[in-house]
Amino acid sequence: MIRKNIILMILLVSLSLIFAGCSSNTDAKNSGFLGIGSGSSSNSNSGSGVTLEFADNNPPVKMIKGAPVNFAFIFSNYQKHDITDLIVKTKNFDRSYVNGLAETYNVALIPKLTTQAGAGIYTGLQISGVVVDGFTNNYLFNPSFEYCYTAKTTYREQTCIPSNQNVCNIQVDKSVESNGLVGVSVDRVNSIGNMIRIDFTLSNNQNGKVVNECFKTDDYSNDYVLNSVKLGTTQGTCTAISGYKLNNGKSNFYCEFTRTSDEAYASQITVDIDYKYNQEVKKQITVEDLNNY
Repeated sequence: MIRKNIILMILLVSLSLIFAGCSSNTDAKNSGFLGIGSGSSSNSNSGSGVTLEFADNNPPVKMIKGAPVNFAFIFSNYQKHDITDLIVKTKNFDRSYVNGLAETYNVALIPKLTTQAGAGIYTGLQISGVVVDGFTNNYLFNPSFEYCYTAKTTYREQTCIPSNQNVCNIQVDKSVESNGLVGVSVDRVNSIGNMIRIDFTLSNNQNGKVVNECFKTDDYSNDYVLNSVKLGTTQGTCTAISGYKLNNGKSNFYCEFTRTSDEAYASQITVDIDYKYNQEVKKQITVEDLNNY
């Protein structure tokens, strides 16, 4: 009887270890542990802008020296406006080895995000007959694809406008609507006499960068255009604290509005900005020289 109990205990411990191992593997997949479930360096993953991926095996991870391959681009637009000015620049490889890959490509139209269809998709950029040749032994072909376009951020938030004594006793809907690569946050809402001052912070937390001009290597201006900031239907008078630039990915500004009542009231803040945005996707392809074997 004692022997049976010992065997039963061993079986129970073994089963518990097996289940614990399964749980651990599930957590690893969710967290991207050991690369499982993690983002690939060959994809752009800015879910509120334009992402770039490549169709399966176009290009392949391995090429044969002198043999042509295809590059099939897949652009997904998560912006709420059509993209009509996207430019792709190819770079970071020895062009004397590569035929069929131009320096730049223009994409005329990527449809906007819609509630019904989701992200707008463009698959019209397909490059055939790309050949890598002229080297000896195997060669590591590492092309980068930098792309740039006009992006927009739209931000809406309902807020309580304090009375002229800076008292806020109005309940508001706390939901926030935001779309764009540059995020907007409201830092504070203050009553100053018959004026309302609202302080904002902009931040770029995505994997691209705001630029003043596409593909300009010495461009450190990071300009954005503040199209409008409204409180209700009233356009504000805005002042940038350090200029309309994203320094280290952040910028601060404030806007002033004439209040519409001495008492506290609910209103809606709307911010619209646009900017040039640069993103980049890298590929790593091994080109095999069959004459080396």
